[in-house]
Amino acid sequence: MNLTENINDIERPSTSTKNSDATTRKKQDTTNETVFSFKDMQLRITDKLQVQPTSLAKKSQSPTQVTYYTAKLIGYYLNLGLLISEPHAAKINEYPLLEGDELFVFYFNGQTLFKFTSYVEKIITLPFKYLHLTFPKHISGKQIRRSKRVNVNIEATVNSITSPVIITDISTSGAKIETNQELGGINTAIDIAFEINLHDLKTKLQLKGNVQSFNISHTNALNPLCYGIKFTSLQNDQNLLLHNLIYQNLMDEFA
Repeated sequence: MNLTENINDIERPSTSTKNSDATTRKKQDTTNETVFSFKDMQLRITDKLQVQPTSLAKKSQSPTQVTYYTAKLIGYYLNLGLLISEPHAAKINEYPLLEGDELFVFYFNGQTLFKFTSYVEKIITLPFKYLHLTFPKHISGKQIRRSKRVNVNIEATVNSITSPVIITDISTSGAKIETNQELGGINTAIDIAFEINLHDLKTKLQLKGNVQSFNISHTNALNPLCYGIKFTSLQNDQNLLLHNLIYQNLMDEFA
């Protein structure tokens, strides 16, 4: 599978005009959940959607086991139905979609992560394969602030240190790491490498950063040294991978 194509399938931020007034139209329901209309999403043809069968969501024991399929919006009839392209994922053959399946559908427009439930009404195979979905009746969403941090547990290597290093939270601008060996003082330059799993594709990231903060944990005897790292000199592809790692974790939380 081409990595670049898969990255683009995960997220393609839209222009500012696409979500300029979405937040002004949102309202709160009785459960204090942010509710949106279909128009608020401002979906366009070929926009990427993340599709998750609810049966798999219920089976998953941890976020790392969650399976998402990537599809494109190819059309819709307001209040009647959606048309999406054939979903793609590494496990699509293992867990094929069937008519009648209930789906969680996610869409991120660059500011807001939307989620709604839909059902597979019909699977069309000719002249090409695509799916008819029921029209969403309830669309929820959450605003994603800039440099959103998410909790993770990722093994990493820093410089030539052989001691274990664990990334405990990460954003597109930096990370918190825990180790049992000193990395240096404030503004010390470091090289950090780690592997991420984006929808069954493992990719290794090698980033540069500076130490921004330091403290000692009195609850973590294994790795008591905690460092705040700011990423520097990020390349476009590295930034995109970090964005999609954050996006994937937010979907896992939202699910």
